[in-house]
Amino acid sequence: MADRRTILVVDDDRPVRTLVARFLGKTYDIREAEDGEEAWAIIQSEDTAPDLVITDIRMPRTDGVTLLARIREEYPDIGVVMMSGTDTVSAAVRTMRLGAVDYVVKPFPSLDELAIIVERYFERQSVEHTLAEYVRLHREMTTHLKVRTFLCVDVVGSG
Repeated sequence: MADRRTILVVDDDRPVRTLVARFLGKTYDIREAEDGEEAWAIIQSEDTAPDLVITDIRMPRTDGVTLLARIREEYPDIGVVMMSGTDTVSAAVRTMRLGAVDYVVKPFPSLDELAIIVERYFERQSVEHTLAEYVRLHREMTTHLKVRTFLCVDVVGSG
């Protein structure tokens, strides 16, 4: 299906990565990476970047926080969901302040929770795109109205 969204799942724990990929793969196209370095290479090398990245925080080579910062800087339209085995509010707040769209704790109490986070992100993204299109159309209509008003005033004023 051409209109399926793409998600990049990044985790150095292969069973977790595989579990998430298989679960979300029923609905989305999935790419996988074992650390932030591999994920960054995938993001930069593919013709179309993923729509969403789900990444662990603690990984070798390049961790999830560094990956998040790189994505925010160079690919601001890609959403990033952080996941961690650490259940600390400070870690969640820190990553959300850096631009993560959500934070989930491993082990997952239910993969449905992750699915809801992903669905909510894509719904919000769709609404934002629709709103941006409405704003563009409004500006275009306002511009046309101003031009027509100017022309009418010019015609009436010259007659």
